[in-house]
Amino acid sequence: LACSYVVLALFVPTSPSQWGAILCIVLLAGLAAVQSLRGHQRIAAMIVTIVGWSAVAGAELGLDWTGAYINDASLFVLIIILATVMLGSRAGSIVMIFSTVTTLLDSALRPLPALTYDHDLMMRLEMTHWVERSLLFVATLLFVRMLMNRLMGAIHRSQQSEAALVMRNRQLEAEVIERQHIEAILQQQSEHLQLALKAGRMRTWNWDLRTNIIHGQNMGGTHPLPDGTYSAEELFRRIDPQDYDLVKAQIALSIASEQSCQLDYRVLQPDGSSRWLRVSGGRYTDDHGNVVGLSGVSQDITEQKLAQQKIRRSQERFSKAFHANPIPTAITTSDVSRTYINVNASWANLFGYAPHEFIGQSSLKVDTWVNPDDPERVRSTYEAQGSVRDMEIWRKARDGKKILVHMTIETIEIEDDNHWLVMLRDVTEHKLVSEQALELAMVRERVNVLRDFLSTMSHDLKTPLSVMNTSLDLLERVPDPSRRREKAEVIRTQVSLVNRYIQDTLTIARLDYSPDLTIENVKLPALVQAIHDRLLPRVEEKRQSFTIAIEPTLPELRGDVDELERAFLNLIENAINYTPSGGRIAVRAQPEGRMVHVEVQDTGIGIAPKDHALVFERFFRTSAGKQTHQNGTGLGLAIVKRIVEMHGGKIELESTPGEGSVFHLYLPMVSSADDETQPSLTPPHSLPLLDAHADG
Repeated sequence: LACSYVVLALFVPTSPSQWGAILCIVLLAGLAAVQSLRGHQRIAAMIVTIVGWSAVAGAELGLDWTGAYINDASLFVLIIILATVMLGSRAGSIVMIFSTVTTLLDSALRPLPALTYDHDLMMRLEMTHWVERSLLFVATLLFVRMLMNRLMGAIHRSQQSEAALVMRNRQLEAEVIERQHIEAILQQQSEHLQLALKAGRMRTWNWDLRTNIIHGQNMGGTHPLPDGTYSAEELFRRIDPQDYDLVKAQIALSIASEQSCQLDYRVLQPDGSSRWLRVSGGRYTDDHGNVVGLSGVSQDITEQKLAQQKIRRSQERFSKAFHANPIPTAITTSDVSRTYINVNASWANLFGYAPHEFIGQSSLKVDTWVNPDDPERVRSTYEAQGSVRDMEIWRKARDGKKILVHMTIETIEIEDDNHWLVMLRDVTEHKLVSEQALELAMVRERVNVLRDFLSTMSHDLKTPLSVMNTSLDLLERVPDPSRRREKAEVIRTQVSLVNRYIQDTLTIARLDYSPDLTIENVKLPALVQAIHDRLLPRVEEKRQSFTIAIEPTLPELRGDVDELERAFLNLIENAINYTPSGGRIAVRAQPEGRMVHVEVQDTGIGIAPKDHALVFERFFRTSAGKQTHQNGTGLGLAIVKRIVEMHGGKIELESTPGEGSVFHLYLPMVSSADDETQPSLTPPHSLPLLDAHADG
């Protein structure tokens, strides 16, 4: 259209205003082309319709905008078709109305031209035909472009629809697979539920409140209620009268509440007996939220109820026996706190408390322990053995009185938790009686020993007394001074022997009945050296060697210096007495752990193995010893053993007949704590008036 007007302006005289109109048409045509290329077909169609209609209408009304003479209704038809196709039927109708009005106005206002030949007019008519062809071509192009766009849009929409359908099919396939998976899971869960219901001997039920009909299905075992469908009235007729009101109230509560409920009640059987049921369930509603029914499961719990009744009766009997038990008994938790759960009256009376003062308190808070380490000792024994049997422990009452008890602990289960059942047996009086009986037995033993001792001593004293009497008689009758001195020496020897008997007897009696020790630090090298110096004349007389192998730095001993000196004096004197002339005697000492090991060795006659266990008995003398040394009392080694044991040590013998003996003594040394609190004393070089000889 624009090109037609430009060509028309070039061949036909055109005024400036007509050029302006043509320029506007050209610009608008270019704008329409740009919009069309951008895909805005409706905007391009609107521009073309408006421009084309305005040009045709102006020419039709004789406005002579462009200088073209247009008088053909077909142009309006093209514009109407273009508007209808490109912009819709409503736009085509509007354009048709305006075109009709314009044509009527033109017919009314424009006179018919004269039938004269006019060259300009013919040119204008020719150009008008070109304009019409241009409009038809433009309309055809726009129509084809529109059809192509709509076809491409339809293809695109079809492809999109196809892609959407493929996507939807995939989604549907995924949903189907997921649904099948869910259905399989639901089927499996349903099977599991069925198995669980069967294993639990449960029964499913559904109560339709609209019809008041109950449908039940027994899943396993026997059940007090029948399978199938029955009315709610039939159910209520079978409920035990004692539970009727409770069941009605619980049903009303379940209908009013969204929460599930559980109820135990009894159901009457045809034979007149009753069975216990445990019913669990809740309400369900329709689409409008109205409660239309109840559903759940039920289980026959008659055996469980009977078992609970038996347990309750057993607990009642246990409680009565617990509180009536004369043995002090308590129940505590098994954790570290050992909290008292219950105690009986015997327990409270034993310790002087009221029962409520124990309950709820820790066994450590109610202070009844004498030794604070005993609770841990009890716990360790329980964990190692699983129980405690007659463990002897000192406890104390409220007034501080000590009580010796035998404790027994067993495990009992209370409300699914393990607890301790603690029982005490007061053995204080029994212990006292036992000690008194033991003391009485010891007294009797001592009396027997004393009787034997007196019998032995009287027998042993007869010989020296007879010798002394005979010597005195001879002393009076013999005039020879040398014979008189000889008899006097015999009397002096026998008096010394009697003195030994008396001294040893007093010593062993004192150690038995009054074993009081004055404990202090004792330097063993100085003590042995003092004994060596005292006995050196006798050693030299028998031409024996006496060596001491004790380091001056040897740790000091803890003991009574006088008693230790007496023990070593007896051992060394024995070695001198039973070692022949020219023999050897040695004393060695060295520390071993917390003890000092002392050896007293000789090369004497030795002791037979059968006599090793007897040489430390009182008044025992070996046959070889009696032949070698006749003046022994048989108490020396018994005194040594008693003194060593009183100091917490021990004595051992190693001997071979004909080769000699070695006595091993183990005595406690001074610890660092003792060394800080006790002074170090050196034993005196003199001994008390005591000539205590010993015999091996």
